[in-house]
Amino acid sequence: MNKNIDTSYFFVLLLLFVGLFAVGYIYNIQNTERDKETLLFSEFHWEERVTTVGPDRAYDELIQSAKNLPLGKQHELVHVFGAALYNGKDLNLLLVCDEQFLYGCFHEFIGSTIAEHGLHVIEEIDAICSKAEGGNKTVCHHGVGHGIQTYLGYKEEDLVSALKVCDGFPLSDPIGGCYGGVFMEYNLRTMLGGDDEIRSLTENILSPCDHIEEKYQASCMFRLPQWWRHHLSENVSKEITSQLGEMCSTAILPNMVSPCFQGIGNIVAVNVNFDMAQIIPLCDASTSDLDYTVACRIQALVTKGFASGISVQDTSRVCRALPLENKKTCETQVNIVVTSLKDPK
Repeated sequence: MNKNIDTSYFFVLLLLFVGLFAVGYIYNIQNTERDKETLLFSEFHWEERVTTVGPDRAYDELIQSAKNLPLGKQHELVHVFGAALYNGKDLNLLLVCDEQFLYGCFHEFIGSTIAEHGLHVIEEIDAICSKAEGGNKTVCHHGVGHGIQTYLGYKEEDLVSALKVCDGFPLSDPIGGCYGGVFMEYNLRTMLGGDDEIRSLTENILSPCDHIEEKYQASCMFRLPQWWRHHLSENVSKEITSQLGEMCSTAILPNMVSPCFQGIGNIVAVNVNFDMAQIIPLCDASTSDLDYTVACRIQALVTKGFASGISVQDTSRVCRALPLENKKTCETQVNIVVTSLKDPK
């Protein structure tokens, strides 16, 4: 009897020991992973890497470190890198940034520069942007737009003032360039950090696009679905794109509706990690008007092209299952996209 008690007592102690060991092991793993993430998102860490191995190699290290993170975390991380890069105070380091992870490096670097030096530094930034390769020039101007809006503030009169500053970039892309950066920042307050900073969804869902100067309307409408989506759902589904499409269709002027559906294509592409097999049904769910379906699909292709490049398979797939007339229109626009992005990879 005593032997059984001793054996049971020993067994209980053994289980307790194993349990405590397992808990401690898991705790240590969790702490290790937490420490790794803390280091990864440390501005000081990336300042040290920029100094030690140089900015280009440090950026390569960051890209490798971030490749398995969710897109939102990738964007957050590259903002941290942009801040670390800017701390070198050499504005030419801006050219280390590129389009990866939704242009966060450009956003942070340029935003920090304008915040510290004021609007007079924009001319110098523009000169540096002109040296950027390919689509990075547009992305660079987009980052300038973010910086201008942040510097001036977030009232509607500040928005108008920011757009007037962008008028000084005559070659800036009207949707993706400086104007686009201004409207994106006005709606989402990305430079302030945190979803709680996003502009509130007003009763007039088209504001300020329905009363702003006409030359800014296309860029303004393009950015509205991105703002709406943040208030509707974290993810994009057919139900959400359908709802976004209905919201776009409330615009009275036809020249405002098409850019809005382009905006849906832009956020769809990003949300599904540029997978054309998912993009097409999501765009198709946004509207029964095939002209706007094409606008959505084509913009998704453009967004993918800027972010990760496009393949021959992408260009052949984007116009599938469309009636002949719409398919011809789509294929013509695909050729324009391919030409602007150079040859598909």
